Amino acid sequence: MTKATTLVTVALLIAVGVARGQSLKEIQAKAIRGDAEAQFSLGVIYYRGMGVPQNFSLSTRLFRESADQGYSLSQSFLSMCYFYGRGVKRDPTESYIWAILAKAGLSKIDDALTRELTLLSDDLIDALYQEMTIVQVKMAQDLALVRYNRIKARKAQN
Repeated sequence: MTKATTLVTVALLIAVGVARGQSLKEIQAKAIRGDAEAQFSLGVIYYRGMGVPQNFSLSTRLFRESADQGYSLSQSFLSMCYFYGRGVKRDPTESYIWAILAKAGLSKIDDALTRELTLLSDDLIDALYQEMTIVQVKMAQDLALVRYNRIKARKAQN
């Protein structure tokens, strides 16, 4: 099993857990209202094509909406989308930014699934570091800090 497949499997388990007992319409309604967990769950549903047509562009957009709220699982998954070019153009800088943000958020959670995602984020950061120039890495780190502060400010307003 590849690391990407592992991530999809972990995300699927989490999404099913979050969505347990909820209909697709209920999840969609929560996602539309801006619920980050529901956006993540719905993103996984569209990413995997679970009872809906598979749609990488929509799933990536949902992950982004959730990630912008600081939802670490979406940040991790969004990083993989940018790394592999699923639903978005492949972009190592964006992938690196979201992997850094995901790792920071996941480090605050202590359970087996998030530990696995943290290891995957570490591997992804290492792979991207090998691919990117020092200037690109520095730029990604600076942008990650800007996004982190934006997310933190947004959370403080809510």
